[in-house]
Parts: sequence; C-alpha cells; structure tokens
Amino acid sequence: MFNPNLILNAASELNLSIKTSGDLSKIIMKLEEFKPKNNKNFLQLSEKENQELKKTQFDLNQLKKVKMIIKIVKLGVEVSSFDDLNELKKKKIENLIKIDPFVFSKVQENLLIIDNQKKNFKNLKDKNNEIIVNEYDLMPQTTLMILFLSIIIILSIIASYLGFSYLFLEEKFTFFNETFAFWTMLLGGLICLLSINYLFKSIVIKMKHVKNKDKICDELATIFLNKKEKKINKNISRLIKKNFEIERKYIKEGSVLKLKELLIEESNLLSSLKNNFH
Repeated sequence: MFNPNLILNAASELNLSIKTSGDLSKIIMKLEEFKPKNNKNFLQLSEKENQELKKTQFDLNQLKKVKMIIKIVKLGVEVSSFDDLNELKKKKIENLIKIDPFVFSKVQENLLIIDNQKKNFKNLKDKNNEIIVNEYDLMPQTTLMILFLSIIIILSIIASYLGFSYLFLEEKFTFFNETFAFWTMLLGGLICLLSINYLFKSIVIKMKHVKNKDKICDELATIFLNKKEKKINKNISRLIKKNFEIERKYIKEGSVLKLKELLIEESNLLSSLKNNFH
C-alpha cells in the first residue's frame, strides 16, 4: 500500500502545505483511516486515485530536482572568481548546461600547453647543470672575446700611430689631413685603452672559469632556471586566467539560458500542484 508520508515529507522539504479541500488530502485521509483486519486485507484505490498519487509524487520529486538545479545554475550566472568556478565544477555544472564544443576544445588546448610546459621544465631541472650551461650556451665566450679584443687593440694602435705620425713625425700619409689625423689618433687611443681594460677583465674571467668551472656552472644554471621558471609561471598564470575568462563566459551564458528553462518548468510544476498544495 502506498505510504502517504513520502508525499508529505517531500512537500515539507519544498515548504508546501497540503490543502484540506484538495483531492490528495481526501486520498491521504482515506489511507490513514483504513484499518486492515489482517495481512491480506488491502485498501483498493481507484485508478484515478492511484494516478493522482503517482502524479503528485512525480511532480514533487521533479520540483525538488528543479529547485536544486536552479541553485547551482544561479551560481553559474553570478560566477566571478576561481573559487566560484571550482565550486561549480565540483557540482558538475557542465552536465546541466549546453557547452559549445569549440569552447571546450580551446580550454583543453590551453590546459595541454600548461601541462607540457610543466613537464618540459621538470625535465630541464632534472638535467645536469653543466649540460644546461652547454646546451643553452650560458658560459660567456671569453676565448672569442679575448681574440676579438686583441684584434681591436692592434687595429686601434695602428690607427693611433698613423694619426700621431702625421701630426708629430716627418712621415706623412696623403689620405690624412690635420683634423682627420687628430681624431684618428684620439679615438684610436681611447679604443685601445678601453679594449685593454676589457681584455684584462676577460682574461680574469677566463682564469676563474678554468679554476672554478663547476661552481660557475652551478651559478649560471641556477640563474637560468630561476628566470625560466618565472617566465613559465607567468605564462601559465596568463593561460589559467584566459581559461577562467573563457569558462566564466560560457558558463554564465549557458546558465542564463538554462535558468529561464528551469523557472518555466518550476512554474509549471507549481501550477500542477496548486490544486493540492499551497
């Protein structure tokens, strides 16, 4: 036999009170007043009464479901933060609203990029520091710098000597004049002095590289990895924010459309139940 408490409990959860003048109230009263004489004695309800009970039970359960979904969808309409979005994902809002497949694929694409960047950086950190330094050419090319500076010093000395000889020695060069010779001597001398300064610095650096190669490799690799990590984290943050904006937009739009449908369904269910509840 049907248990009327199922309907009454469902109605109570929905803050609905049964109308004493309704057909449902009469059926429930009939059920409650029935006193079976033995285990084989059952109350026989008419087909209409059975249908009324089934329909009422279905409408109440459906109304409970609709109201629960409305609460979730309203959160989707108002989503404004990462916490809101994560809460909605826990509630599986993507199963309640329509999602554009293109939007979903774009979000997955960004997540894949984030995952790949994390994996690549992890693989990079697992490498030996010396390998990182060599692979990314982090060690200053002091040998080439020393060679380059040596050539510059020789050329600047020659240029300076040519200008000096034109101004102060008997040997003259037809392609010079006094102004040109003066600036050639001056600039050549300055370039020579600067080059010698950088040459000595490069030699000192080279000596340090030879003497403390492992330590320098560790320092260069650490600096490189820190910069790389900051760059990757910045890029990941940008992609996460981009994904949030994409998801927030489609969830909000989908929630607005779904909320309209649900409010109409809620109104229809309440109209269906109004003969028996208030």
